[in-house]
Amino acid sequence: MNTNALRDFVTIAQTGSFLDASKELYVSSSSLSYMIKSLEKELGVPLFATSNKGATLTEYGKLFLPYAVNALNNLDNGTSEISRLSAQQQIINIATVGSLIKGQVPWFAKQFSTTEEGSCANVKIHMYAAGECIQMLDSGSCDIAFTDMSVRNNLLEYETYPTAYDEFYVILPQRHELLEKRKISMEDLLPFDFIAFNTNTAARKIINNRFEQECGAIPNIIASFDYSFEIAGMVAAGLGISIIPDRKLVDPSRLVFRRIDNKPWMRTFGLVCRKESLSRKVVRDFIDYVKKWIPEPIPSYDFPDQHIPRDVAVQQQSK
Repeated sequence: MNTNALRDFVTIAQTGSFLDASKELYVSSSSLSYMIKSLEKELGVPLFATSNKGATLTEYGKLFLPYAVNALNNLDNGTSEISRLSAQQQIINIATVGSLIKGQVPWFAKQFSTTEEGSCANVKIHMYAAGECIQMLDSGSCDIAFTDMSVRNNLLEYETYPTAYDEFYVILPQRHELLEKRKISMEDLLPFDFIAFNTNTAARKIINNRFEQECGAIPNIIASFDYSFEIAGMVAAGLGISIIPDRKLVDPSRLVFRRIDNKPWMRTFGLVCRKESLSRKVVRDFIDYVKKWIPEPIPSYDFPDQHIPRDVAVQQQSK
C-alpha cells in the first residue's frame, strides 16, 4: 500500500476538503484525486463522499482512518529510529529544491567530504518541491533541507540560515504591447494569457499570492510547467506571458525581462534543520562549513567559491 496515498487520505479527512489538503501538501487536486481513487480501488470501497460542502468520510473511511493514522505514526517512529542509527554511520540526508541542486548543494557535499570533519561523512542528496522538503524534515526522513524560506510562514521550530536568493521577472515575447509601458504592474498582466508553474511548486504559490494580494484575482492560466525553460519556450513562441525566478537558465534572445513596478522582487533560499538534529556532530560540522563559505546569501545558481577571492578560496579549502 502506497504510504503517500495514506498521508493524502489522512490529510483530506482532517481538512475535510481536497482543495485544502492540496494546499497543505503542495500537490494538485487532480493528483490527490488519483491517489485516493487508487487507494479506494485497492481497498474495494469508497472512502469519501464529495459535495459542494467538501469531502466527508464514508462509513468505510471512518473505519479505516484510525488504522491509517496508526500506520503512519509507526512509519514515522521507524523513520526516526533509522535516523538515530544513521547518526552512528555519519550519514547526512539532505533534501533540496531544484534551484539549489544545480550548484550550491552538491558543491557543499563534495567540498565537505575533503575536510577532516567530513572525511567519514556520507552526504546523500534528494530533490523535492519546497513544501516536500519541510515534510521530509518533519518526518525525520532528512537532517537538513535547502529550501525556499517562504514556503512556511513560521520556521521558529527550526534552525535556519539563508544561503541563496533569486529574483522574479516578468517575461514577455518581443514586441509585446506591454513593452510600451514604462512601468508594469501585476494588474497590467491580468488581461493576458498566462503560462504558469505547476501547482506543486513554491514559485506558483508565491506568484499567485502576489496576484491575489494586489489584484484580487489571477490571470487566465492556459498552461503550466515545472521548469522555467519550458515556460520561457511558450512565451518566446508568443503563446502568453509569465513570471519566472531564474533568468540565467533561459535563452534571452526572443524574450524581454521586466521587473514589476521597476523594483526587485527577491526570494530567499536557506538551510533549514530540526534543532534536535544539531545533537549530531556531523550535522553541526556541515552547517558550520556552509556558514564559513556563505556569510551572506549568493545567487541561487552560483557556486560559493565564485564570491570570494581565489586566494581566500584556496585557504578555505585547505582548512
